[in-house]
Amino acid sequence: MMLGADDTRVAIALHGGAGTIERSAMDEELEATIDDIPFERYTLMSGQGRKRTAVGTLKALVRAGDADMAWSEGDMALIDKLRTPAEYVVRVYVLRGDNLMSMDDTGASDPYLKVTLGKKVINNRALHLSNVSNANFYQMFEFTTQLPGDAMLKIECYDHDDYSRDDLIGTTEIDLEDRVCCPMWQMGMSARPPLEWRSLYSQHSRNPQGTLECWCDILPTEVAHAQPPIDITPSPPQKWELRIICWKAKDVVGDD
Repeated sequence: MMLGADDTRVAIALHGGAGTIERSAMDEELEATIDDIPFERYTLMSGQGRKRTAVGTLKALVRAGDADMAWSEGDMALIDKLRTPAEYVVRVYVLRGDNLMSMDDTGASDPYLKVTLGKKVINNRALHLSNVSNANFYQMFEFTTQLPGDAMLKIECYDHDDYSRDDLIGTTEIDLEDRVCCPMWQMGMSARPPLEWRSLYSQHSRNPQGTLECWCDILPTEVAHAQPPIDITPSPPQKWELRIICWKAKDVVGDD
């Protein structure tokens, strides 16, 4: 499914009221709308019988044909891309968390974000929120990486605790190679990736533990140098006074 003019668009207020930026939005993960990811995945198993367990995943480019089959132009371009890793700057913008699973007796959590790409980790524990189920994070995380290479971007949402180990609310993962290698991304989506709602999952449940609203930029290094990160810090709250003027009342049933 391609994003088009009928898709929902949102306006994000920039820091200090400096303006807004419009972006297409979807109510699910971007992977659900991309139908031309070139790779196939196979679960790697270990053991026999009931003791067989999944130990990993094989991601491969698979084509079947006779010995004289010629690779398509698109496949040859992809193979060249896979053979020549390139430098990218990855920026993931996390706006909000919605319906985060309660981890405290209060019925809410003290959530914060931890983002990992390869061996690089950004832990925003010091920026944890307090006693919320719907979190306004408005945080940006930036990494540099080579693709193909460290491609699995992992976003974890934790519940901060003062006197015990922090609890993992849930995790979502974005395969960066899937995006940069698919034609849909290359043909225009990379210029302004849409906002997506990504489900958070925990090993203790098959059900989502909440969702994160975010988008992910994957920029060649030279493009990133020319495009500084967007400041998505929300504008400071303003005080408003609400006045209600009642001119008349009609058909009021009296109690006297």
